[in-house]
Amino acid sequence: MIHGQAADFVHDNSDRIILAHSALPLTIAEKVTGSSAPFGPVDVLIPDYSDIQRQLARMHMLSDFPEVDPNRLTKLLNNPIVTFQPGSEILKKGDECDNIYLIITGIVEMLSSIDESSNILPSGGMIGEYAGLHGFLAETTFRSVSYVRALVLPTGSYLKFVKRNQLYSRIERLHENR
Repeated sequence: MIHGQAADFVHDNSDRIILAHSALPLTIAEKVTGSSAPFGPVDVLIPDYSDIQRQLARMHMLSDFPEVDPNRLTKLLNNPIVTFQPGSEILKKGDECDNIYLIITGIVEMLSSIDESSNILPSGGMIGEYAGLHGFLAETTFRSVSYVRALVLPTGSYLKFVKRNQLYSRIERLHENR
């Protein structure tokens, strides 16, 4: 043990004592003193209710569409935020684009089987935007490289937003640049 022995904490009044850094199973005395946890769980020590994910989504949208009144984003931003595990398929080539995904955090790989190429989409990137806006099937597959948090934008709602704000030409330029 690198932080002492479990017996050192017998009289500790902390709400939770986690016994770790041991290759041996815990003894009965150690189990009475503290708890153990498998590798990987996360404890929230200070909860955050600020909804930073939506704030980041708003910043990404305003960055792509600076001419749009920020109040017009409210309806779009009031959609679900989903999490994709690393290696998850988000959109597969040939699928209909019922939803467009705004990457809030994480990295997504865009895979093309036509020319055996791949590109990386960072946070702020849109998945299925071009195909969704034009009514096409997805031409590439999108797969999460890391944990990805994404805002789900129903294609119909996003299309109305684009039409209402006359953003087609701006989106075309963004796609050419990317």
